[in-house]
Amino acid sequence: MPPSLYFENPAGRLLADAQGFVRLEWLPGSGDGAAVRAVFEQALVLLTSTGWLRMLINQQHLTPFTPEIVQWLLTDWFPRATGPGYYRWGAILSADNVFARLATTDMVGQARAQHQMLYQYFEEEPAAINWLLSQY
Repeated sequence: MPPSLYFENPAGRLLADAQGFVRLEWLPGSGDGAAVRAVFEQALVLLTSTGWLRMLINQQHLTPFTPEIVQWLLTDWFPRATGPGYYRWGAILSADNVFARLATTDMVGQARAQHQMLYQYFEEEPAAINWLLSQY
């Protein structure tokens, strides 16, 4: 069964994958701050409503987040997303944009240090999905 579209805006799209995880696909260009926040907020709604703990994050088209978005993610979104029984594992398809890749790696490192979560980076989707499905 193919993943079903849950949410989409100019920044990205969220799909519910029947294998038990959320797919977050960033679209070319990062969109404005409100669009990026909306993607993350809807991802949290989908994770909590399904009880899924895993997300496949395709960052191939991602451009760097603004410092304000990074701060919001670290101080607001991650604490809410990683509460009891919530988001735990993220498989990331690395960004093509080297600046986005470096910024994301730094932010994920900070999030890992503060919350109980595990991220793994991949170049190919099949490897990312295999790893994600092995987590529980």
